[in-house]
Amino acid sequence: MDRSRAFPSLPAGVQLAQLESLKVEIPAQALAALAEALDQIAKGRAVDLQGVPPEVATREAAALLNLPHPRLLQLLDDGAIASRMANGRRRVQVVDLVAYRQAQAEASSTVMDELTRVGCK
Repeated sequence: MDRSRAFPSLPAGVQLAQLESLKVEIPAQALAALAEALDQIAKGRAVDLQGVPPEVATREAAALLNLPHPRLLQLLDDGAIASRMANGRRRVQVVDLVAYRQAQAEASSTVMDELTRVGCK
């Protein structure tokens, strides 16, 4: 589903309901996630919504990136992904994991585009 066209006329934050003094607004990102969830439900697929903590332990971070734990530790040591120490253990911000994953996807796409351009498949 193309999320950018899901709600083309809605502003960045949409007022959903107003009850006396209570006003509920839905951020654009939440609206896009809701549209995606509804699309999956319409296709007969199960949808699981879970909150994500702002930071995770290294094993959780490795699982989120689908990487072996030693590889994640190497990325942390190399500074490719930021981390901090808390009570003697490393913690990784989820936003840093998402940024790393996006950067990797973009780099992969660039390489594939270049291979396609020179005629390799």
